[in-house]
Amino acid sequence: MMQHHLLQQPAAASPHAAAVIGPGRVGRAISRMSMPPAPLYGRGDVLPQNLQGPVWVCTTNDALEDVVLHAVAPQQRQQLVFIQNGMLLPWLETHGLQHNTQVLLYMSATEDGEVTDGGRTVVYGPHSSHVVQLLQHGGVSCKQLGSRAEYRSAMVVKLLWSCIFWLLSAGLGGATVGSIVQQRAGAVDDLVSELLPIAAQYLSDTVAAPPAQQLQPQEQHGNHQQQDVNQNQLQQQQEEQQHVPPQQVLQAAAAPASSSTLLLPGLDQAAVTQQLLDYSLSIAAAVPSADMARREFAWRNGWLLGRRVTPQHEQWLLRAGCSDLLMQCAKR
Repeated sequence: MMQHHLLQQPAAASPHAAAVIGPGRVGRAISRMSMPPAPLYGRGDVLPQNLQGPVWVCTTNDALEDVVLHAVAPQQRQQLVFIQNGMLLPWLETHGLQHNTQVLLYMSATEDGEVTDGGRTVVYGPHSSHVVQLLQHGGVSCKQLGSRAEYRSAMVVKLLWSCIFWLLSAGLGGATVGSIVQQRAGAVDDLVSELLPIAAQYLSDTVAAPPAQQLQPQEQHGNHQQQDVNQNQLQQQQEEQQHVPPQQVLQAAAAPASSSTLLLPGLDQAAVTQQLLDYSLSIAAAVPSADMARREFAWRNGWLLGRRVTPQHEQWLLRAGCSDLLMQCAKR
C-alpha cells in the first residue's frame, strides 16, 4: 500500500545533501528532505567547487551530459547520486561513474510537496546510508542492497516495467496498469520472456568482468572526503568479487543467453513477471506516460532494440504508434 506524505520541517537534524541538480518536482522534494534544505541547481548552472557531501542528480536522462561535463567539476563527480530510469549503466561507464551511488526510486511528488512512497526504492553505492536516511526522513522507505549483483537484479525489474507497461498501455489505447494485469497478463509474460534475457545477459557480463585495479585519479586539489569515497568504492569492488564464486563466472561465460541470469539473483522469468504484476496492482489506476517513454526511448526500449531482434516487442511498438522510433533504430 502506498503512503502519502506532505513534507514538513523536521524537529531534529537529518542527513544533509550538498546540492540537488534538477529543480523539478522530485528534485524539489529531495531538497526539502535535507536539513537545511539543499540548494537547487538547474540546467546550465555550475556547482560551486567547495560543496561537501552527496549531490543528487534529479534531471531527465537527456540532461545528464550537460550535468557531468559542464556543471560538475571532475573532482566532484564521485559525489553524484543518480536516480534516473532506464539502462543507465553504459552511459555511467563511458564517463567513469559506474561506481557512483545509484537509486531505483519508486516515489512521486506533486507540485505542492506531497510525496507518494511506492515502497520499493533501493540504493547501492558509497552514499547508500545517506540516501536511506534522507529518504526515510522524508517519508519514503528505502532498502540498502548489499552487492552490485543484487542492485542490478532490481534494475532489470524496473527497466522491464518501464519498457513493457507504457507500451501495452499505449497499444491498448491508454489502458491503466491494473486493467493490463487483469486482461493482458499473458502479454506481460511474453514480453518478459523476450526482453529479460537481453538485460540480464548484459548486466551479468558486467558483474562477472574483473574489477578495475584502481579508480581514475582525482585532481590534485580534491579533498580528503573524496579520497575516502574512492577507497570505499575499491573496497566494494573487492567484496563483490567475493560474492561471486569463480565457478559461476566460468559457467556464465559459457552459458547461453537463456541462462544469463545466473549471476543476478531472483531473475527467473516467473519471478520477474510476478514482481511486475504485483507492482502494477499496487498502482492500478496509473496510466504510464507515453510521452515520457518516447523522450527516454534510447534509454529504455531503444536500448533493448539495439542489442537483439525482438519480434513481439516490435509488434507492440507498432501497435503503440512508434513506427518512427523503430525506423530511427533501424538506421543506426
